[in-house]
Amino acid sequence: MTTPGPGQPGNPEIVGRSVRKSFPRLLLAMLAAGLLILLSGGIIYHRSQEQQLRAKAEEDLAAVARLKAEQIMQWRAERLADAAVVTASPFTAAALTSWLAGPLPELRDAILAHFRILQQQYHYHDILLADVDGRVLLSLSGRPDLLLHQDALRFLAEALRRRQPLLSDLHSGPAGLASHLDVIAPFFAGDPGSGQPAGAVILQSDARQFLYPMIESWPGRSPSAETLLVRREGDRALFLNELRHQKDTSLKLGIPLSRTQVPAVMAVLGGEGVYQGLDYRGVEVVAAVRAVPDSSWHVVAKIDAAEVFQAWHAISLLIMLLILTVMAVSVAGVAIVWQRMAKVHYRELYRANAERLRNQEQLQAAMAAHRLANDLIRSRLTIMEYAADHNLDELLQKILDEVEALTGSAISFYHFVESDQKTLTLQAWSTRTSREYCRAAGKGLHYAIDQAGVWVDCVHQRRPVIHNDYASLPHRRGLPPGHAALVRELVAPIMRADRVVAILGVGNKAVDYVRQDVEIVSYLADVAWEITVRKMAEEEVHRLNAELEQRVAERTGELQEAHEKILRQERLAAVGQLAGGIGHELRKPLTVMANAVYYLRLIQPGAEGKVKEYLGILENEVFFAEKIISDLLDFSRMKAADRAAVTPAELVKSALERFPAPENIMVKLDVSADLPAVCVDRYQLIQVLGNLVVNGCQAMSEGGELTVAARQEGEMLALSVTDTGPGIAAKNMARLFEPFFTTKVRGTGLGLAVSRRLVEANNGRIGARNESGRGATFLVHLPLYREK
Repeated sequence: MTTPGPGQPGNPEIVGRSVRKSFPRLLLAMLAAGLLILLSGGIIYHRSQEQQLRAKAEEDLAAVARLKAEQIMQWRAERLADAAVVTASPFTAAALTSWLAGPLPELRDAILAHFRILQQQYHYHDILLADVDGRVLLSLSGRPDLLLHQDALRFLAEALRRRQPLLSDLHSGPAGLASHLDVIAPFFAGDPGSGQPAGAVILQSDARQFLYPMIESWPGRSPSAETLLVRREGDRALFLNELRHQKDTSLKLGIPLSRTQVPAVMAVLGGEGVYQGLDYRGVEVVAAVRAVPDSSWHVVAKIDAAEVFQAWHAISLLIMLLILTVMAVSVAGVAIVWQRMAKVHYRELYRANAERLRNQEQLQAAMAAHRLANDLIRSRLTIMEYAADHNLDELLQKILDEVEALTGSAISFYHFVESDQKTLTLQAWSTRTSREYCRAAGKGLHYAIDQAGVWVDCVHQRRPVIHNDYASLPHRRGLPPGHAALVRELVAPIMRADRVVAILGVGNKAVDYVRQDVEIVSYLADVAWEITVRKMAEEEVHRLNAELEQRVAERTGELQEAHEKILRQERLAAVGQLAGGIGHELRKPLTVMANAVYYLRLIQPGAEGKVKEYLGILENEVFFAEKIISDLLDFSRMKAADRAAVTPAELVKSALERFPAPENIMVKLDVSADLPAVCVDRYQLIQVLGNLVVNGCQAMSEGGELTVAARQEGEMLALSVTDTGPGIAAKNMARLFEPFFTTKVRGTGLGLAVSRRLVEANNGRIGARNESGRGATFLVHLPLYREK
């Protein structure tokens, strides 16, 4: 073989220089581009998550501020309403005016008795009687030296001038009185609209009884969150309530208006919305500011900025560490690949023909390592992308699927090791394992490591373990029922702080496991743990946010439910009156139509088929209309229950005789004859059970099983009717017992509404639920009969 001379294209020296010049530059350019993309993506993701967290905190604070402001406005309105009752009462004004003209002891005692009633009913700290000059003439406390605060005197004069009740501002004193608010109810001699001012009744409300606790309460747990009530007083913003982080501040601590970065100052200067600034401690906070209508007060709901972003700071640090780790691994991997490829290329040029085969094998090994590195990076990025929009169970299953694909395994699993280092938590299996190989139950179960199989050798040895001939292991144990047969396995522990925190294992590869498989499993096991820890933290944050939203929604729903209940009662009363009138007007013509159909059938027994078909249709429609009228009349003329002792077995038997099930429905009874009697109206309860039986049968149009059962629960008897139909849609569950609500093509929707009224008339209750498998259960609780 001849070697190319100097300057010739095939010369190894020229080729080597060309490779050294072009290859590193291209590789470095690709590496730099990849790292730049990775770093840019991490920064963008970091900023977007921070913005979302800030927006969520601002939304929560705004909701708290709005809720507090509305509660305060309602509380102030209730106080003015109390005073309006006093001002508008001619008897109260006459009694007070008479006593002022001639202070008789009997009249004084009567006035004080009336004041005590007001105090007990409306929960006031003290009630005073003052003349037009503000002198206190009577009080429930009976203090002889009782004086009015200057703020109360000013509002007293204004109330007399306007001839209407007024609220003073919050103040403390005189004579050591705690923070309170004076509700001034003026009264007049003669006509309230034109009579001369005679004095005022002053209702003193202690802020500690309702206002302060309501302001200082916070939905959920937070080490720094608090709500402030402030007003402008001169050139400062005055705190009206006690502060969480500084004591003895009510009506004492004020912030100069020059400190515009303080949310309390922003509030009294007219600001509204969400701000970020420094609170009274000089700590950076996020605050929502809202004015209380018809008052000089402002609500400030705030939380430390450090608390808002505490969780995200930890997550962001983890993200940055992961990015740096990936960058370091990428740089190291590229450097290793480049170095190996350069060595292989150099050896190919300068070694003899006898060494070329070995060099070629080394090149192939390097290329395989390169592919493996790429596969690992791809798997890591795929897993991280998958984690963004999937839960923890799905994420672990995806990780195991990737491990199986890279190692050529048939089964894989991922289990947690508890902090005691003695207990396993069965967590996840791959998709293929669950579907094809392993039917054994156990997800989420705990059991001792000492009771596990040989695969926990990795925990004792604290390193990856390979069993390429599982059947020959002397210390192996039996497999649980449904578990796949094991041929070979590779199990790797995940170590943190010198402790085993989890185990990732694969098994049943077609050939023996080797060192490369150990590296793949160990690397992806580490990746799995890091992403799992982050995912568990994210799910915990989501759970806490959902819990807070649920609490706010529940409170809003309670108010809405109360309002809807009042409207529903008004509508039911109107519907009842209308239903009674319509039922009586329609029943007579329907009776005529039914008789006509019956007569036509008698006189034309041989009528043609079309006539008989139409007569049948007319007869069914008349029957259906009669059913609607009966439901309307039952709903409108509900009779008082004539209750007596009756056994559950007798009720069930009578109901099934009156409302028999179709032939394709199998009725199953679980009603003991030894059950005690109930105190109910027999006929009303037969109608209730009949309605439930008919509804259950209608839910099983293709046939099924209807179960009627009874059991004693304390002082009540529980009767249940269970069908095997499709169950009740979740969206319809809350409206089942509303009048005229139905999911059927035909029907009035009054059956369940009438049933609930009949059960409640018998001092019972009725409810419904879906069964875990299939079907629905209606449950009726009735009082047991007790002899007097």
